Amino acid sequence: MLAGVAVMLTNCKPNDVFSPAESIYKNVEGDLKVKHPYGGFVYLDEDKLLAGYDVDPADAVIQRSKNDKLKNILAYKDVQALARYVSAYVDKDKYFTISWSDIRSQFPDLDPSNSAYPEECDHVYDGYVYKTVVYFVNEEWADTTLLPIFSDGIIVEDDTLNNDHDQVLCYALEQDSSFTAMLLGERSFKNETRPIYSIDLEVCGIDSTSARSHALEPFADHGGVIASPRSNPGTATNEYRINHRYDKSSHSEFEMSYVRIRKVENDWEAEPGSQRIDNVHKKNIGKDLGKWRHWTSQSPLGVCTSNPPEEWAFVYNTYEYDWINSPKDLGKTRVRLSATSHIDVSLPAWHSWSQWQNGVPVNGGGRVYGGNRRYASEWYTWEPGIELTLPNCHLKVQYFCDPCWGNNQYGWAHTQHFDQSKGYLTWWKVQ
Repeated sequence: MLAGVAVMLTNCKPNDVFSPAESIYKNVEGDLKVKHPYGGFVYLDEDKLLAGYDVDPADAVIQRSKNDKLKNILAYKDVQALARYVSAYVDKDKYFTISWSDIRSQFPDLDPSNSAYPEECDHVYDGYVYKTVVYFVNEEWADTTLLPIFSDGIIVEDDTLNNDHDQVLCYALEQDSSFTAMLLGERSFKNETRPIYSIDLEVCGIDSTSARSHALEPFADHGGVIASPRSNPGTATNEYRINHRYDKSSHSEFEMSYVRIRKVENDWEAEPGSQRIDNVHKKNIGKDLGKWRHWTSQSPLGVCTSNPPEEWAFVYNTYEYDWINSPKDLGKTRVRLSATSHIDVSLPAWHSWSQWQNGVPVNGGGRVYGGNRRYASEWYTWEPGIELTLPNCHLKVQYFCDPCWGNNQYGWAHTQHFDQSKGYLTWWKVQ
């Protein structure tokens, strides 16, 4: 738990309404009174929450920059006009963000203390260069006629009692132009129809001064033990380990973003998605764990064939999920459709990528599946490698009908163990 967050009661129930004396956080004079999404209030010291980022100086500089921009918004003379502009001009063809410099050009008095517009790409962290953006968090269902909510993404804690992970500090505009401090988490924000805007980062490119940007980690693809024969198997993951903790809260949200690809008559169909693998407690970082997650059912065309064209493919990556942050690229690859044709797939994928026509994805707009994280480097399985060009790209394609999975005529159960320095994930053929 972060410094400044005090005693938690143990007898609270999910829908308790707390009076200030019964707050799940102790009230210290001068602390901020914050509305809790499940009733009552908590009391937080925002300065101490910010100080929790100081363990990583580069991260602290970025978080304090976000906090300064949030304060500029909260003090602005016409916050509703600013919110309307953001909702109208976010990039709806990608990740629902708008650059901070675009907002400043429209509202030049937003930060009167700084007459010069900020640089587009002025932050560097862990091998990537970023620019500041505002992310429209709940664009898919928000009612933009309602008063907005703003956040700089300061993580407070996981509310495990209500299964509301990564609660962050937010500020809701009221009718009298004041702001109410409130908490929202990855469960409670889904019920919020007021538009939520987050100060965030978007990748500009690779940091050319970073040795890491030129030394992507190689694949480690280890065959597992062949088990018993199964016919028409599905696929699942179980054993895993993550070696790094990126979250400031008690749990790391271990998530997968993927595209399932299969042949349908004479064309191809893709189903993108994102799903939680597990919530990993900070005490379990670096430990071998297990959680069954099924990703595909039986083979779509019956018994798999061993020669191209492949009848089933799966493109994926895993990462630390943060709902308050915008999607960031998880890699791209080329998927073989036949001996002479292919398609190019990027993650996270759009939900409208449902079909290809002559190898070209049909993209009518929509939202992306997954990839939401604070920094692009917070992946677990494959280095995205955004500077690599197709087809020499780093994201792996998993062909579930590939002969390396055993005798596919009988659908042998088999494991594949993909290992990186950040951990591993084991795949199984199951029935």
